[in-house]
Amino acid sequence: MNRKRHLGLQQLSSLASVVKTFLGPIKSSKFIVDKRTYGSVLICSVVRLLESLDSNNTVGQLLNDTIQAQNKEYKTGTTTLLFLVSAWSSAVLECLEQGVPLSIIVTLMSEGLNSCIEQVQCLTISIQDVTQKLDDIPMKCNKKVLIRICFGTTGRQIIETKTLGMSESYSCVCPGYVMSLCPEKAAIAKQLQDRPLDIVLIAGDLTDTYRHLGFNRSQNVRMVLESGNKRIAQFRGKMLVTYVQGNICESLEEKCFLHNILIINQVTHAVLQAFSNITGAEIVTYLAQVNEHCVGKDVYLNYWGTGESSWRELDSRVPIVITAKGIHLVTVVLSSPILSKMQATEDNFWTCAYCVHHALLDNAVFPGSGVVELLCLSYLEKLGKEVKSSTKEFHTDNQK
Repeated sequence: MNRKRHLGLQQLSSLASVVKTFLGPIKSSKFIVDKRTYGSVLICSVVRLLESLDSNNTVGQLLNDTIQAQNKEYKTGTTTLLFLVSAWSSAVLECLEQGVPLSIIVTLMSEGLNSCIEQVQCLTISIQDVTQKLDDIPMKCNKKVLIRICFGTTGRQIIETKTLGMSESYSCVCPGYVMSLCPEKAAIAKQLQDRPLDIVLIAGDLTDTYRHLGFNRSQNVRMVLESGNKRIAQFRGKMLVTYVQGNICESLEEKCFLHNILIINQVTHAVLQAFSNITGAEIVTYLAQVNEHCVGKDVYLNYWGTGESSWRELDSRVPIVITAKGIHLVTVVLSSPILSKMQATEDNFWTCAYCVHHALLDNAVFPGSGVVELLCLSYLEKLGKEVKSSTKEFHTDNQK
């Protein structure tokens, strides 16, 4: 074999093997240190490892692009893909050394892969059987509830919030919208908790500079802002929560504080829409557009987690949860005691979430503990013996 001709394949086999070995069988966390800047990154996945490596060769970039594309499309299966790249590239090199034409190698590998896919279908377990078995397994109540919530998020909006400084055991999936508040807003939230609240939804900024495309002159902007200030005064005495998708000017926010109006900005449109769907609140662009028909009803606010006092130690912010009966919105709360582990915690959650997502789409799962892999290996070994046997018979018939 001309080794120079297949240099790229050799580099691919070597790189994939090194990455696979570095991650290890259980993908324990490891630090990567940049010798030039002395910066470090904590990784425990093939995705983060490859994107952290400074690869200048084409093969390394190709492997990274392939892994990133898999992660972008499916959010799972990247370690399996790396294993296949490592195993297949080594196998292809071995076949080429023995003089097997590349076209035959590609054909046989494709046929072997398709055959394995057909064979493992008999191992699938329906989602109904999985949920029934979960009921029979003795486990802590909170774990079973978490599994139930994950299986029940189909058709719901999922958002994410992070709490740095807390143990990973606080990570959970919570119905409603969880966020952390500064001390000033937390003081208002304390007065609003455990009682039905009205809600206003604004898809824009509440600032002097923000304007709809239709407002081309600055005086129109001032008129809208002044009208919004007057509108706040009309909410005096009402229990009100206001979601704003963009920013809010400091003077307007101070007026909201004076009237005990909790205003939360930087809220995603998905959250606005979820509360609009269930409370009847109409999403508006400006506060001046709000009238009694735009206001939603029966929203509830509570402190989230272990209570107000224990959370004030975390950067002086207090987490709360806002819910409404029947709302199709859940918040993923991710906790980590150190900043460097937060990315890994986030990656691990979304990998699990998408595994559940794909399982629900297929309405089936495969058993774990290497059962699928062992079936594929035994099947391919059997297939190989059949090929060798048929080849011997072919040579025997030709000799006769």
